[in-house]
Amino acid sequence: MEIGVYPVNYAASRLQLHGGDGANDAISHIKSMASSCPNTKLVLGGYSQGATVIDIVAGVPLGSISFGSPLPAAYADNVAAVAVFGNPSNRAGGSLSSLSPLFGSKAIDLCNPTDPICHVGPGNEFSGHIDGYIPTYTTQAASFVVQRLRAGSVPHLPGSVPQLPGSVLQMPGTAAPAPESLHGR
Repeated sequence: MEIGVYPVNYAASRLQLHGGDGANDAISHIKSMASSCPNTKLVLGGYSQGATVIDIVAGVPLGSISFGSPLPAAYADNVAAVAVFGNPSNRAGGSLSSLSPLFGSKAIDLCNPTDPICHVGPGNEFSGHIDGYIPTYTTQAASFVVQRLRAGSVPHLPGSVPQLPGSVLQMPGTAAPAPESLHGR
């Protein structure tokens, strides 16, 4: 399996004024990938303002505000999974997974319960938006994405072991490498 990454091109700003530009860039890239590599399954993801960009792509407005046109439904099958974290739309009426007609069942929308950007209620502190997502929520999202990517894929060969991203499959007769911590990056 080959994995590529595409960073969406837009001017991120404190007031999230350019989320529509980011969504347009993401939509353009999705269309390009669907045209040039139609069997490639895409995974969309975003954190905070990046989650807002993905909301726009998925047709989920931030409250009553819509920043642009969503991805045309004809391209929805090219997207295997969507994972967002710290999504501001949760404060404005609901999660991407519950509101998106394109990606609802393919989406996981995770909010740290102390994150004031996505959570309404007591116990919020801004540190909840910048801390607390790694490793708990990122691991949960990775498991969800792997499950979505494997849905409908070729079954595992006899004797093979499914792996989560970042896990290490030890070869017989070799020492296992020390696990790498993602916390604090």
